Amino acid sequence: MKTVDVAIVGAGVVGLSIAYELSRSTDLRIAVFDKGGPGHGTSGRSAGVICRHDHGPEYQRLSLIGHARMKAFEADHGFTFNAWGVLGVVRSPSAFPPENRMAAALGPVPLGMYVDEPLDRDQLLARFPWVAPEGVLGGVFEPRNGFINPFELIDLYRRLLAESSNVTVDYGNAVLAMPQQNGRIDRVLTRRGQYAAGLVINAAGAWANKVSGLADTGVRVTPQRMNVMAAVPTGSDFPDLPLHGAPGLQWQGDGVWCRGETGGTALFGQHRDKLDADQPTADPDFYDAQPDPGFDTEVRACIDRYYRLPAHLVLNGWTCVYDVTDDGFPILGHDENIANLIHAVGMNGHGMTIHAGVARCIARLVTSGESTVDISDVMGRPEMLDFSHLRPGRFAEGKAIELFGTGVEGR
Repeated sequence: MKTVDVAIVGAGVVGLSIAYELSRSTDLRIAVFDKGGPGHGTSGRSAGVICRHDHGPEYQRLSLIGHARMKAFEADHGFTFNAWGVLGVVRSPSAFPPENRMAAALGPVPLGMYVDEPLDRDQLLARFPWVAPEGVLGGVFEPRNGFINPFELIDLYRRLLAESSNVTVDYGNAVLAMPQQNGRIDRVLTRRGQYAAGLVINAAGAWANKVSGLADTGVRVTPQRMNVMAAVPTGSDFPDLPLHGAPGLQWQGDGVWCRGETGGTALFGQHRDKLDADQPTADPDFYDAQPDPGFDTEVRACIDRYYRLPAHLVLNGWTCVYDVTDDGFPILGHDENIANLIHAVGMNGHGMTIHAGVARCIARLVTSGESTVDISDVMGRPEMLDFSHLRPGRFAEGKAIELFGTGVEGR
């Protein structure tokens, strides 16, 4: 039997970033397992958006850490960060200028992601002529946000971890069982051998429930499908479209985003902030990977009404399975029943932006047992982030977190 200090189940961006964070600050022996290949799960089907997540102070701060990591990777390793920005278009009858809810709620924020360029109607239409002018009052452009290629990020983490003598990343090696005795996981049984592990981290995303079930425990995550469709130009390329909400477009009651893609195309994707109990659960091992029938028709109608784009085709895309939680916030912390099991799951579609912040929190929990972490570097002032609110047991305790705008219950 092999022996490691930490076994991480799931080698998507969350699992890899946790291993990276621990390898930089400790000499712990770490093994990362994944039953598929690089990017076979949610990470590989992500649209790679790096943007603000202003659902609450925890989300905001995790996003700031993630944004700083992407910029550091760009500077230090030549990583590609496509800073095409985020555009908020205000149309009648909404009010312009829009209210900055985060600024009102949290006060001054650092400039890392929080640079806004207000645009009146004429400025917006001159700068973004692809926006249909009907009803436009103005907008706000965020120039420091954008998107990345998830596979490029996974490859970079793999290269960095390969340089560490204490980390092994083992793709194609499924974890089959995690027997436990006296409330602790005794060993990790994989396709290619057994491991004695002092600590196990569940970073399995949409497979979170299946992984926790291997240790006869559970975690409150529900996998649900999200649709993505592609619009491909038939003549000249589309302009570099910043991330924005597709106006008037919803699917299954969820909003739909749009962003440009390298190569001159555009993506339209469904997004759900938290669990929708009316929508079915998706088994991440057995689900329809094609978009829902009719989604393409809705996308075409939206483009025809609200966009001025070159001739194009709306083509079949894919689906991504989100690991969503009841309250829309991640689950970070020790399992309620298994002392040496930590969960880092429930990213609700925000994993690309917040994964480095999640890794910093989990590394702090592993090394010190504490649920507070120093984030002064991204806040520009001394500050500690208390992530104990994100513990798995909050639901059983009746302390679920409210998404931003309605306050926080039960803290």
